[in-house]
Amino acid sequence: MWFIETPWPPIVICLAVAVGLFFQWTYSKTRKLYLHSALGLVAISLAFFFIERVIVTEKEMVEDALIGITTAFKNDDAEKTISFIANEAENFVDGSMMKVAVLGAMASYRIEGYLRISDIHIRNGENGTMISRFRASGTIVQKSGAVGSRFSTLWEFTWKKNESDSRWQIVKIQRFSPLSEEPMETMSHNLN
Repeated sequence: MWFIETPWPPIVICLAVAVGLFFQWTYSKTRKLYLHSALGLVAISLAFFFIERVIVTEKEMVEDALIGITTAFKNDDAEKTISFIANEAENFVDGSMMKVAVLGAMASYRIEGYLRISDIHIRNGENGTMISRFRASGTIVQKSGAVGSRFSTLWEFTWKKNESDSRWQIVKIQRFSPLSEEPMETMSHNLN
């Protein structure tokens, strides 16, 4: 587990100190220690950058899975979309099975144009789960040919790591009102 989610704070600190050491060297000209220290900090900054690229945290894996399912849903790829939903996923509040409900929604609606995913927040849940909360907005169109409607939604997905292949899969979906942030029916037609 990497000690930070982003490499930029230590990179900026190292580079700021390196610039200070470089200026100190230019004024002294006799102390090569300043120059060597500055070059060492630049090398450390590069190491931070490349190490961060190699180390992927659990939160980053969940964020990648979130982007994967929303992209698959947007591209109307039903098989890939439901592959992100665990077989043991909880039923929705109305009792419908999650995979069946998602396939039903995909059969009835499509996203037209751009699907914007924003305000992604991921936190640890209970019993080894991760919870992602995010906003999705775009234009939804009924496949029967109805006119499109702009929507803005707020979602919370609970993810659990699949033991067999170490992929994060959804076990619970909760929709919230984007204005009041109160829970609402997941498949409600109310787009507010």
